[in-house]
Amino acid sequence: MTPPDITGLSSFLPDLCHLMTYYCKSIPQSDKADATTEVYPVGLFTVNQERAVQSEILNLVNNNCPSVKAMAEGPRVEQRVNLTIPVKLVPILEGELAPLHTLSVVTKEFSSGGFSVVVDHPHVPKDAVVLFRSGRKTTFIQAQLRHIDPIGAGFYQCGFKLLKVLAHSDWPTLQELAETL
Repeated sequence: MTPPDITGLSSFLPDLCHLMTYYCKSIPQSDKADATTEVYPVGLFTVNQERAVQSEILNLVNNNCPSVKAMAEGPRVEQRVNLTIPVKLVPILEGELAPLHTLSVVTKEFSSGGFSVVVDHPHVPKDAVVLFRSGRKTTFIQAQLRHIDPIGAGFYQCGFKLLKVLAHSDWPTLQELAETL
């Protein structure tokens, strides 16, 4: 049995709902070395579903892409770079480090003067020391919370302003935390 030729079908039927293809399955007959070939129709995808998925993804990207948002909001003072890395936020409470309340978070984007993280709760420290790792080097930078914005599904984007680089020798407690980064 030969499968029908459907290679030009989509050009003849632009509103085709289901694109079908055929595959061959060899079924051995008893102990003989020969095999017969049977052909079965199998639906691979639906054209309308594919277009719907593409439309939804395009809508998602257009509504969430930083460069598209920047065009709508106007130019920023500083450019942002999308960069996702794990960092630790060590709260500064009443002027003292609170390493027991350290948060492990993931960054979203950076500028020359700050960065943002995404968290699943709005409880982030107003003042913190951020531990970044780049290769084998860990950097400690004092930071201050600038904003917390809900982004949906229980997540929040938190923007921090970077204030100053801290010397490793002044913060032995941070050295221990840096080992876990």
